[in-house]
Amino acid sequence: MRKCMKQLAELLAARDTCIYTQTYEEEQFVRDICQIIAQGQPYDPKLDRQETEVFTFSRFEGLVKIKPALFEDYEAQEKIDTVNTIPKLFHFIEERQKGSEDDYNGFEILEDRESEPEKEEDTTVKSSVFILKDLHLFFDKDTIRAIRDLKENTQEQFYCPIIVTAPCIDLPCELEKIFTYFEYQTMDLDDIMEWMAPSAEESCYDEEDLRNIARSCVGLTEREIVRAFNHSKIRYNKHIDTRSLQEEKIQIVKKSGALDFLVPKQTIEDTGGYQNLKTWIRKLKSSLDPRAKAYGVPQPKGAMFVGLPGNGKTMAAEVIANYLNVPLLQLDLARIMGSFVGQSERQIANALRLARACAPCVMLVDESEKLFGGYQSSSNTDSGTLSRVLAQLLQFLQEEDTGVITIMTSNNVLELPPELTRSGRLDAQWYFGFPSTEERKEIFAIYLRKNELNVPENVLRYLVGETKNYSGAEIKEIVKNIVINAFYRQAGEAEPNRDIVVDDAKKAVASVIPVYISSEEKIKGFIKLAQGRYLDASAEAV
Repeated sequence: MRKCMKQLAELLAARDTCIYTQTYEEEQFVRDICQIIAQGQPYDPKLDRQETEVFTFSRFEGLVKIKPALFEDYEAQEKIDTVNTIPKLFHFIEERQKGSEDDYNGFEILEDRESEPEKEEDTTVKSSVFILKDLHLFFDKDTIRAIRDLKENTQEQFYCPIIVTAPCIDLPCELEKIFTYFEYQTMDLDDIMEWMAPSAEESCYDEEDLRNIARSCVGLTEREIVRAFNHSKIRYNKHIDTRSLQEEKIQIVKKSGALDFLVPKQTIEDTGGYQNLKTWIRKLKSSLDPRAKAYGVPQPKGAMFVGLPGNGKTMAAEVIANYLNVPLLQLDLARIMGSFVGQSERQIANALRLARACAPCVMLVDESEKLFGGYQSSSNTDSGTLSRVLAQLLQFLQEEDTGVITIMTSNNVLELPPELTRSGRLDAQWYFGFPSTEERKEIFAIYLRKNELNVPENVLRYLVGETKNYSGAEIKEIVKNIVINAFYRQAGEAEPNRDIVVDDAKKAVASVIPVYISSEEKIKGFIKLAQGRYLDASAEAV
């Protein structure tokens, strides 16, 4: 039984009448419910015996009763053919919660009944638990009214809670105050290790291998883990490989719609300059070492990259994912915002759940000010939808040890809400400015080497000297134009060489107008604003 079920046991003990459970794992959830009741967890220890029945209902199967009193055999079920529609279901529930005044209420803590000795011998708890699968799809006016008539401001003689299971949160406003929300979480590392234990004894894996496999499974449902194991055994000759588990997570991400899976191509060696940032990235990797966690080093949460366009903020996220050897996800905030009521909130919740499932990973939120810049007017423009989406993201960033390193980028951090960048949600805020002379030389060298160009020292000095206040993206564009110019100059030759002359460089520099010139006022204003407010990515290593 999963650890999260302790919360559900408390809800049952507190006699919550309606519980909305978010889960993709209905059958596992039902099994855990049965185990809770079998162990007597929600009951008062004074009770001698329990007679609690569990019913499940779906539009396909109808009403099914799980028969054994203590649910030792979950498979022993009895289908009740007379209850096969939702109206009949609610009439059945109504009859079950009726009783005489001599009956005890199920799940409640019994009071001292010494004044009523004639009732002391009957300590039977007569109650029923109804697990209604995907009822949220049928929340029409009749269903809503039936639930309210049954559960709102009524005194039940028998405790008969309604537990709705659904993969998403979709409650009509009429029922929001009646239902208690419960999330049936996927198995954590300890749950997976326990789940794998029976087969692990017969396997050829040692303890460390099993833990690595289990760690790769965190965030997946039980069905997804089994499917990934089967795929891995086919591909890797009956061997479970963590690569196959990561591929399973990639498939989940691709189906989400709000997350993209990116293949990081940039390495830390291919990045020019930013020595301070590189040192931070190396510290980031060391903090993920299990020994660091045992030492008490806090697990990384991520950072905000702010600065001028084209200076490598997005590329730095690729570098981090590549250096840490973890998946790189990109959260598309524009695709999260939907036109239907509650759609945006569901999509951001699902996206963050998937990010947890892919952990450890890097999640990139690129140009975040494009969406969150309008959060202050959200109540007037979109009925508060954007504010609620932001609230879910803030809660996610506040959580400890999710395994997700969130990298947010912004060209104008002033448009972002201050609560998004405060300490505790992100580890650092880095400023990406125009590269210095030495950094430009390093960047030119990298791109010229990638294009296999032969550049004399005097040409390189010219390029570096003429590109002050050029961004890294603009330097890349200049090198691209150098390639074009050099080939055009030798177009008539059978085998053009890769030697670059000054004229190739001059024409290439002249063809690129830097953003520093095209948006001079804005750029200078931002540079002045950034001074002293952020960590400088280009400073010497610290």
